[in-house]
Amino acid sequence: MAGLIRAGRFEDAERVLADELRAHPGAIATACLAVPPDGVEVIGWDALDAELTRLVRRGHPISAVGLDLSNYHDSDTDDWWDKDPCVEVTVYSDADFPFSTSELDEVMRACETYPAPWTGGGLVDVDVHPGTRGLRGVNGAVLRDAEAGGLDGARPIGWWWQHLRFRQAVARHLAERGLALLVPVLAGSHDVGPWLVTAHPVARVSDHLETTERLLAERDRVNLERFDAITEETVRELVDLRQDARGWGRFNRDKRKLYVELADARLALLCSAAGLPAPSASIARIGDREFDALIEAYVAHRTARAEESRPNDG
Repeated sequence: MAGLIRAGRFEDAERVLADELRAHPGAIATACLAVPPDGVEVIGWDALDAELTRLVRRGHPISAVGLDLSNYHDSDTDDWWDKDPCVEVTVYSDADFPFSTSELDEVMRACETYPAPWTGGGLVDVDVHPGTRGLRGVNGAVLRDAEAGGLDGARPIGWWWQHLRFRQAVARHLAERGLALLVPVLAGSHDVGPWLVTAHPVARVSDHLETTERLLAERDRVNLERFDAITEETVRELVDLRQDARGWGRFNRDKRKLYVELADARLALLCSAAGLPAPSASIARIGDREFDALIEAYVAHRTARAEESRPNDG
C-alpha cells in the first residue's frame, strides 16, 4: 500500500483499500467509503503561502516543505475524538537533504525508508497551523476504536484511507493552485497510523501576493497590539508593586520584607532586560523622579524594539 500511494497510484490504492473495507463492515468501513476522492481538502493554504513568503524574505533558505497529518490538537466538541486531523508544518533546507539539487525521483526514493534523511530536522519554527476538512468521520471512528482496544478489524485500513485522501488533497491543490515556493512538498504524519512520507511537486507559483500582503499586514498589526499591551501591563505591574511595597506599614514585617525583595528582583530583572541602570534604592524607597524616569526609559526601550521588529519585507 505504501508503494502505491508513494508512487501516486491513488486509484489503484483505493481499489485495494475499498475491497478490504468491504470485507470488514462496521463503523470505520462505513465512514471511509462515505468519503470520495475529492471529499477531503487541506485548509489554510493562504496562511501557509504568507508564512513561507515571510520566512524567505527574512533570509531563510527553504528548499522543501513538510506537511504532517496530526491529531495533536483538541476537538471543538466535548468528544475528544470528534475532529478532523490538523496539519503540522516543517520547513527544510539543504542542510537536511540536498533538495534543491535533487530530482523529485531522488527525493521520492529517500522517502522509502524510515527514518527519512530529514526526519527530525527543520530550518526554523513555523507559525502557521493548517487543517483538514472531510476526514472527521474517518478520524473519529479510528480514534474511538483505538480507545476501545481495536475491536474493529478495519482500523489499520482506516489509517491508510486517511493517508490516501490526505495525499490526494495535497496533490490536487499543488497541481491546481500551486504554492508560494517551487519546492518539494513532503506529506507525512505525526503518530497518525503507519509511517509514510510522500513527495509531491509544485506545479506553479500560486497567485498569492495580494492575499499574502494583507495577511502579513494584519499579523504585524496584531503582534504590535499584543506587544504594546504587554508593555502597558508591565508598567501597571511596577506601579502596583511600588505602591504595595510602600503600604505595608509596621505590621507583618517578615511578609513585607519578602514582598519587597520580590518586587525589587522584578524591577531589577526588567531594568537588566532593557539595558537600564539598576535602581539606586529599593522599589519601596526610590524617589518619584527616579521611578518615573525608569518607567519612561523602559517604555522607550520597548518602543524602540517594536520599531526594530517591524518587517522590511518589501
